[in-house]
Amino acid sequence: MNLPPFDFRRTFHSRELSPFPMIEAFGFHGANRAKHTTPHRHGGIEILYFTRGRARFYVDGRLYPLRSGEGLITCPWQLHWSEFNFLQPCRAFWLVIKPQTFSHRGPLRLGTWSLLPDGKAEKIGRLIVANTGPVLNGLGELEGNFETLYTELTRRPWGYRQRVHLLLTEALLLLGRRIAEHPIKPAAHAEPEEWIRRLIKKISDHPDAKWTTRTMSAGLGVNAAQFNQKLKHDTGLSPHEFLIHHRIEAAKERLAQGRTFVDTALACGFSSQQHFSAVFKKQTGYSPRDYVRLAP
Repeated sequence: MNLPPFDFRRTFHSRELSPFPMIEAFGFHGANRAKHTTPHRHGGIEILYFTRGRARFYVDGRLYPLRSGEGLITCPWQLHWSEFNFLQPCRAFWLVIKPQTFSHRGPLRLGTWSLLPDGKAEKIGRLIVANTGPVLNGLGELEGNFETLYTELTRRPWGYRQRVHLLLTEALLLLGRRIAEHPIKPAAHAEPEEWIRRLIKKISDHPDAKWTTRTMSAGLGVNAAQFNQKLKHDTGLSPHEFLIHHRIEAAKERLAQGRTFVDTALACGFSSQQHFSAVFKKQTGYSPRDYVRLAP
């Protein structure tokens, strides 16, 4: 299959996936720009497979690095998100298979679409739950599976529905086989480098400051001339993107404290409430007013 160019991004929408209620989400991200993400859980088993690039993901509060050829496997109850809420430039597939039932203690039941007998599905579910680390390598066979799934869903040739069922079954079999042969070891979780933690604190303490590359890099042991490159390498973000992200995080804290929109905007370095509202919605998907209304 000839995949689209590296800057192509494709997420299949609910209308396209309506013939397949067992697929909660499927997509391909291949871009040279960072992708905004937020902490989330899915209703099924998610397989996020990297074919190029690298990333760092939090799973249940612990940070794990991922490289090309590795996959992140998460269960419906696991909260996960990419570091700094941005997915670094990379090339990756993600698939969320929604079972009929699956829990910490309950069996994995897939439904009538699957060719797996109940006992085999339950075994795969137990293997996934029993493993203590979400990162799995040696998933190269899944790349071909996902590429074919992508083709079937895009072109919809004769018999594509049955082929999709076969591909989903195969994906779970490959996952179960890999875990059975090479159990996932507790991956050494990573922490942000010290200079990044100090940078976050600087911005969080003074989000209204007139930050520049020079002032952001000052006192961090990072040469100002190399700051942009090093930040991009370690986080996937430019200095401006990094600054905006943490200004918005500071704004969320102030809104939670009951501060007004105007006060929050000015306290977090935005020139006006209108500017703040536009940036806030772009970053979070909500206007500040809706964010406050929907916040628990």
